Amino acid sequence: MKKVAFAIVLIVLIVGIVFGGMSVANAAKPTPKQTPTPTPITGLEARVGNLETAVANLQSQQAEMSKQIGNLTSALESAVTDLEAANLEMSNQIAILTSQLQALQECVVCPPQPLFEDDFEDAAWTLANWEVESGDWQVVDGTFACLSNGGRAVAGNLSWTDYTLYVDVMGMTVDKNIDFRRSDNNGYWVDLRAAPYNDIVLCKDTEGNGQCYIATGYVVNYAGTWYSLKIQVVGNAIKVYVDDNLIINYVDTSPTVPQGSGRIGFDTFSAPSIYLDNVKVIPE
Repeated sequence: MKKVAFAIVLIVLIVGIVFGGMSVANAAKPTPKQTPTPTPITGLEARVGNLETAVANLQSQQAEMSKQIGNLTSALESAVTDLEAANLEMSNQIAILTSQLQALQECVVCPPQPLFEDDFEDAAWTLANWEVESGDWQVVDGTFACLSNGGRAVAGNLSWTDYTLYVDVMGMTVDKNIDFRRSDNNGYWVDLRAAPYNDIVLCKDTEGNGQCYIATGYVVNYAGTWYSLKIQVVGNAIKVYVDDNLIINYVDTSPTVPQGSGRIGFDTFSAPSIYLDNVKVIPE
């Protein structure tokens, strides 16, 4: 019995030692790390989806904004081009006006514009602006010629009062007549008469009653030769120049009323061929 009890005790001790060693071994070994249980991600996925949507919206807005910027840039460039063109045109206009202003400033006494002018280089214009009262008047080699035995042609306005008439004249016979302040049967005229007279006479017509020789000046002239005449009439004062030489300086104080306004004209009494050129009427 003692042997059996001793054996049991010995077995208990051995078992205790074995299990005790295992406990120590187990105590020495580290406890393995526990993997946490994943939390639900349903809310996070929603937030990511919202952010992706917001990014997509911003990208769309950015594309639209870029398109608008492109349109505005194009419009601005077009506007700049138009403004540059307008500025250039304005600069040109300013240059023209400045030039005109300078010309006006430099012009102390600007010459008046002609009331009438004809160099007989345009036959159609001449025939449209001269009134042929009688005779055969034609434009011949840049001159205005009466080719008939007698004739008269007039031009201008009955309202012309004070003016200077310039004309180059050549007659193939004695008489070369220039009318001024002509109105129906009233008016003045000068007759540049070749040899044997060699003079120029100032005449006046009042209601058809001619009063020739109210003034006369001596001047040698020849048939077939050109002469430049200048007739200045201001009020009742009349000056007549031949080739820039003052020949007649007359003031009409006759009892008959001086002719105060009228047209210009040219005539020949008998033989044909009086030639005219470079007619100009300047207001006084």
